[in-house]
Amino acid sequence: MSDADLKAKLAEIESELRMQEGALHNTGKPQSTGRLRALKKLRARMFTFISQREKANALKTESKKK
Repeated sequence: MSDADLKAKLAEIESELRMQEGALHNTGKPQSTGRLRALKKLRARMFTFISQREKANALKTESKKK
């Protein structure tokens, strides 16, 4: 996946997470606790993957300069 695809998927996940959290605040109980937890974990994984990819690209750029 390209960086743009990852960021688009991350935006989609965050949107769904906001909907789930909104339902939690409105009703006092989540529609699905398992789905809420899975979305949070997936979002964290996506952030980790994106940051690792950015660090790897920075190292490649730095090594080319030498």
